Amino acid sequence: MTTANNDCNLESIVLQLVQQNNQLTDQTNKLIQQNNQLIQINSDQTAQIRMLLDEITGDDDESHNRNLDDD
Repeated sequence: MTTANNDCNLESIVLQLVQQNNQLTDQTNKLIQQNNQLIQINSDQTAQIRMLLDEITGDDDESHNRNLDDD
């Protein structure tokens, strides 16, 4: 009887651990998706800032690249 109870308890623990692992995997996947969205937003905003800076300074890509090469 004790062995059967131990087996049942172990099975229950394993099932709980599997469920927790699945939940953590789901949460990790959601965080990865959110992170990817934030990366995209960051890239978009960076592009917008560069365009605004180019408008303010009157630079185009060629002169900007030359300035970077001179550094």
